[in-house]
Amino acid sequence: MIKERLNLLKGSLKGEIKEFYLSPLKKGVKVVIGAGMDIVDVLMPNEYTTVVVNVTDNSVQERDIREYFEKFGNVVNAYKFKNSKDKTKWGKITYQRKEDAESSVQSTKDKSINAFPDTGYQPTKGIVSLCTMRAKIEWCRRPTFAFIRFTDSLLVQRACKTSISIGDTLVRIRKSKGNASEIHVTNLCNNTKEDDLRTAFINTLSLESDAIENVAVRKKNVKTNESELQSLKQTIESKLNEYVIAGTYYLDLKPPRDNHVTFLAFVSFSLPEEGMAAYAGIHNSFKINYETVSMSVEFKASVIVRKYLFPMHEETLSNLSETLDKNFNVKYRTKTLKNGNVLVELQCDNRDNVMKAKTVVEKVIEGKKYDTEQPGELEKLFTQGGKRLFERVKNETNTIIHTDARDFSIMIHGPIEAQGKAAEMLTKYLRDLSTGISQQITLKGPDKPVGVMKELMMRYGYDLNSLVDEYGLKYVELDRRRHILTVTGEQKVVQIITEKIQMVIEETGQKMKGRVLQPSITRECVVCFCEIEDGNIYRLEACGHSYCKECVQFQFQADLNSLPVCCSREDCEEKWALKDITKIADKTNNPVDLLVEKATSSFVAKNQIAYKYCTTPDCPIIYRVSEKENLFTCPQCESRICTGCHKQYHDGLSCEQVKLAETKEADDNNLRLLLQECKLDIKKCPNCSTLIEKISGCNRVTCSACKTNICWVCLDHYPTSSECYDHLSKEHGGYV
Repeated sequence: MIKERLNLLKGSLKGEIKEFYLSPLKKGVKVVIGAGMDIVDVLMPNEYTTVVVNVTDNSVQERDIREYFEKFGNVVNAYKFKNSKDKTKWGKITYQRKEDAESSVQSTKDKSINAFPDTGYQPTKGIVSLCTMRAKIEWCRRPTFAFIRFTDSLLVQRACKTSISIGDTLVRIRKSKGNASEIHVTNLCNNTKEDDLRTAFINTLSLESDAIENVAVRKKNVKTNESELQSLKQTIESKLNEYVIAGTYYLDLKPPRDNHVTFLAFVSFSLPEEGMAAYAGIHNSFKINYETVSMSVEFKASVIVRKYLFPMHEETLSNLSETLDKNFNVKYRTKTLKNGNVLVELQCDNRDNVMKAKTVVEKVIEGKKYDTEQPGELEKLFTQGGKRLFERVKNETNTIIHTDARDFSIMIHGPIEAQGKAAEMLTKYLRDLSTGISQQITLKGPDKPVGVMKELMMRYGYDLNSLVDEYGLKYVELDRRRHILTVTGEQKVVQIITEKIQMVIEETGQKMKGRVLQPSITRECVVCFCEIEDGNIYRLEACGHSYCKECVQFQFQADLNSLPVCCSREDCEEKWALKDITKIADKTNNPVDLLVEKATSSFVAKNQIAYKYCTTPDCPIIYRVSEKENLFTCPQCESRICTGCHKQYHDGLSCEQVKLAETKEADDNNLRLLLQECKLDIKKCPNCSTLIEKISGCNRVTCSACKTNICWVCLDHYPTSSECYDHLSKEHGGYV
């Protein structure tokens, strides 16, 4: 019986999960975290594992509620509200799987015990978030009419008996009630002008030019009530459904004021192809209440410029605004976001032009991604030594280097030559690491006292990075399971470290010899192998293995960088229960937000095909990858991302169209023209197609990517600089 209960308790500890928002704003994407800080699920804004329970009968017991909802799936937590103002709201139920939570909501509709999602998701907003193209629909709501006054009242009778057209429209004419020499004209087009009326009546009635004393065109004030508005909306939807699948678009009909001349509606389409079909079938080919409906489409693109980059490119981007309008009829505007980043918004009725403009903006702010051939090498730059290196490189090359520890990516921004110099400095650092002396030091064994690794962590920190700072090591790595320390650096420094470690081993041995345990039950720590006094023991909830309090904290700090957090005993591998993680995180001053960030980084690294980070550097939000284009709006930084191609969202365009457009742009004359107008001396390397910006100097340029020597005048290229200089002298009369 006791064993059975212990197994049940152990199972509940292993199965315990908690939901956490990724955004500090407490909205949007959630992650579900389980034992070991492993993420077991990701909940997008319209997904949930927790439901709020409504109960009309207050006498229902908690056990009954749990049993009722366990019919739909595995319930991991049931929480009853204590002081809810709404007595029908009983509490919350959390399922292990989101599919079961959704099933509980669907299956309990209209029942005395029912559930609804614990999320702020609204279906209407969800539809809009999927839309990729927007169109404006307009038609006249205030009928146009006119009064025409003749100099001779006999002309009124003649006009009323004659058929008169304005353009292709036959107008209706009747006598005016207030003046015997005046007629009232209706059934006019919305854009009819007074001169149009005067000309039509004079020509049709064969009148002298002074026979008409006055022409006045008016618009009638019209009230529109709610029922009429709904009827109009249904009319538009009925027409749209001829071209678009119901539910894949969102129609917003604006309530008009009495003096508004036109009705105005906006419709957003999920599929741009359907949107274009609707445009072809509706624009100037459909009438509502005898008024012709016009439809115009708009395509948008946006580029986010990081706040640290905007000052570098602000002047160029400002000059670009006028050029884009002139060449592509693209409207350009900037908006500063809450986080300081600048959103460049581009809008045009031609999607090809929008994509051309977007490509130009991206080229202006484009940095150089630094990468290496060997996997795992970049991680060596994300150390204390790497941080110092980045600062030195930035200062010496006048570049901006952005590092993103989420995926170990490095972007270098600045002039092309400076980018190349910065990349060379990073490569040299990694080369020095690989060619430096590397030595392994064993910290346990029959000839060594227990507790050496613990003593080193007490002196130099859980990751031993203080050794790097204090002695100038290049790299240090500690294998806590095998108690092996690896140090890399210059031979002299490695020798000093080896001697220092030997001193620590001797000092630890002396300390252990003089140690007297208090008379109590002791256990051996699974990390340092020292015996633990009762007052200094910590047992893990899931497996019960013992740690001294210092080691359990060191182990937790270290495992945060290589999740999941597991027991350190060699034959165990049991994941820590969330209860342990919460306790030790508090002891080590690791806030919940940091734990969630570490768990998310580990999860994305293991699931790179299925999940991606928001494209904004340092943004904590992730999204689920889709096969086709789909809009994801980041709740943290407001970036609009395509979950299909992982670029900034391309309204009205498929991922394939964007890919084709970008390929085409590489050789587009308009792009080169724009770059020239923006005073950017940029050309493509004739050998490898890398973009090169010439800041100053002679007309021999070296490609930073393939190292070929290029004639900047005609783009001929040569393997050596002397050959290139000979060409410049013979063909172009000099080097400048």
